[in-house]
Amino acid sequence: MLELVNVSNFILNGINLTVKRGELFVLMGANGAGKTTLLNAIAGIVPYSGRILLDGCDITKHPPEMRNIGYVFQDLLLFPHMSCYENIVFGAKLKGVFDRQRLDEIIEVLKIGHLLKKKPGQLSGGEAQRIALARVLLIRPRLLLMDEPFSKLDRKTAEDMRLELKRLQKEIGITTVFVSHNRSEAALLADRIGFLDRGVLKWVKDSDRIELSGNIQRQGGDVFLNIWGLNLRLDGYNNSGSVRVVVDVSKLILSPKSNRNCFECTIRRLEFVDGGAMVLLDFKKGDKSIELNLRNVNLNSIASGRAFLCFPEDSLNVIFLN
Repeated sequence: MLELVNVSNFILNGINLTVKRGELFVLMGANGAGKTTLLNAIAGIVPYSGRILLDGCDITKHPPEMRNIGYVFQDLLLFPHMSCYENIVFGAKLKGVFDRQRLDEIIEVLKIGHLLKKKPGQLSGGEAQRIALARVLLIRPRLLLMDEPFSKLDRKTAEDMRLELKRLQKEIGITTVFVSHNRSEAALLADRIGFLDRGVLKWVKDSDRIELSGNIQRQGGDVFLNIWGLNLRLDGYNNSGSVRVVVDVSKLILSPKSNRNCFECTIRRLEFVDGGAMVLLDFKKGDKSIELNLRNVNLNSIASGRAFLCFPEDSLNVIFLN
């Protein structure tokens, strides 16, 4: 668990925050808000006042090398003259914590065995990210800091890396603070999200991401995803079976008109909050009521009390379980 108590410096203003053990906490904010400065304060590489505790231990006066924190920078800082293997083991050997079994486990989990003899200049963006992450994890950090690590990747690679990180973070159980500008990225990754504005932590809340179990079935020539008792038509899927589905609620739309993957519902309760609306919906088809915090609400759908909840294609991330 990470605890910040009244942390302040030339940018930060009285930050108080608790990140629970094993949590993936995403920190958002505009350029210059202090996101990277906050990571640097946690890592001990910029001055600050206040206190920082990690797993109950006060590390405020500890130098960076004594904090046992892993840091993945926006620029990965891989040594270009070293092989990927040498890059991965360099820090662990320098600290005297190299563990061959741990290395083998990380190589297996990240699927990077075929990259070990390559130089960083021979890697794709996603491959370089995996090497940088392996280097950090090998030192067995108590906390992982990540500063917009996917911002320079192409869209498809970034999407793949987000899912890979989420799976790996939960599998290892490492407490993580992740900086992002991207609301969709935050919704997909975060257990909770914090918003920093000009050095002030304005709010902390649960993310817009919902994880569900579902299944994909073929019916004739069409493929459907079943979640919440609803059948969503999908394109580009050839497999069928059980899946885990991550729904980005910030992209769902409550509309008075039906379209592809829109389902008729009755609005049981509605409350406008924080630029969106908390709604309780009963579906005409489906097996239960659903409460959502929606960002896209057509006011015409509210007047009648009947509406359609629509699932745009980019609101769903589907992961097959086998």
